[in-house]
Amino acid sequence: MKNYIITILLLFVATEGFCDSIPCDFRMSDGITLHGTVITPQEKNLKKMVIIVNHRHRTPEGSGPLYTYMIKRLSAQGVSVCYFENRPAMKRDSSFITLFDMADDAVAVYKTLKAIKMFRKYKMGFVGASEEAASALIAASKVPDPAFLIQMVSIIIPQHEKDMQTFTIYAPQLSLGMAAFAGISYHVYSEIVQDIFNYCMTHQKVDKSALEQQLVKQYGGEATKKKKEFPIAMQVLITKVTDPQEGVVPRLHWDSKPYYENVKCPILLLQATDDRNALCYPNIFEFEKIMNENHHNDYNTLLVDATHYLISVSESRKLEHGRSSDVDYSRREQILDLVCKWILMK
Repeated sequence: MKNYIITILLLFVATEGFCDSIPCDFRMSDGITLHGTVITPQEKNLKKMVIIVNHRHRTPEGSGPLYTYMIKRLSAQGVSVCYFENRPAMKRDSSFITLFDMADDAVAVYKTLKAIKMFRKYKMGFVGASEEAASALIAASKVPDPAFLIQMVSIIIPQHEKDMQTFTIYAPQLSLGMAAFAGISYHVYSEIVQDIFNYCMTHQKVDKSALEQQLVKQYGGEATKKKKEFPIAMQVLITKVTDPQEGVVPRLHWDSKPYYENVKCPILLLQATDDRNALCYPNIFEFEKIMNENHHNDYNTLLVDATHYLISVSESRKLEHGRSSDVDYSRREQILDLVCKWILMK
């Protein structure tokens, strides 16, 4: 089933009830322990729980604080919510965490909760936004009988296609600046980026020096300016793509399609029409194509007039100019009301 909702309406108003805040310790697959909390209603309790998936860039307390409004709404309606702290950005082997690590953490939380007698019969599902949404999908594909999956402003198309857009169309200072610096065409710049991606996807370890030499040999002759500095320009671009803290290289291997094959639960995909990060329509089209191929009919697609941050364009500009204290988040709250209503129907 498919629903398209363009305008946002406030669907219900809930009054906050009494809830229990239950501290939990979750042991991850690599042995570390993360602390978390389950908010569960005292009176009306639907035996349903939402697990909030973390983002690798979130602060140590995890993504839970970003969902404060939704937690209050759901708990007032009888739905429990679990959130947990984030792991350190760097693992014990000195590698940086990825969206796949975030999925493993969510799986560990789900299995731990299911092993607790109090929560064993709860219907549990996952929610995530942006890169969290990809981790939520992976988690839902790895646990038995998830009750639902909610993905907001998510990347459904293969990640290397999305990142190609990011490094070309949506990073004009980088793309046009690099092209102007070296005197190369925009088309050549795009080919260079694609070659860097291809190298990173086909080599287990990125040899920056070898990759630089390869690019200089293939494209150095295209430079009409700064020929001597062309190798340095390639170093800058390679570093930009391979910066471990940005997580681009591991993300290039992300493809949602195989994971959807193992998810049979109801799915809500929410995309924003003014999103310049996870482009709305390519991802909606890809999602519905995958659902059709998998004969998965229990899903809803929801379009909202908002940006990637689930706020209006004008409010997003305040964030871009460092005026976060002035931002009106009422649109985000209205959107989350829609999400809460969907959860209550499942």
